[in-house]
Amino acid sequence: MAKRGAPRTKTPAKWTKEQLRQIDEMAESQAKDTMIAESLGVDVQTFKREFTQRCRTKRAQGKARILRRQFEKATAGDVTMLIWSGKQHLEQSDKQDHKIDASKAMRELLGWVRGRNGGNHGDDDAQD
Repeated sequence: MAKRGAPRTKTPAKWTKEQLRQIDEMAESQAKDTMIAESLGVDVQTFKREFTQRCRTKRAQGKARILRRQFEKATAGDVTMLIWSGKQHLEQSDKQDHKIDASKAMRELLGWVRGRNGGNHGDDDAQD
């Protein structure tokens, strides 16, 4: 008995150069397997079985191309790209480290208060 559900799509016996070009371009542009398969009118599982490695390679090439362009812009002096690249690849950030030594801060505060009170803390009883 046949399974019911989505109609089966026909898998080409041989992929045309145009179809392969389309697969490569879409994968390099980071399109998901589902989108590529649907655009070709092919079953997603069939597509994955036949093109997983090819798409993985093309996606890596696409990412490398983007990174190369970003690097070119950064090294040409694009400040925004320099900042972004630094954050992405050099662990730089906008966050400033504000560690406070509480005991030092308290000593400084007490020194300031003592100076304002002329050294009298109010805990000394005047003796006549």
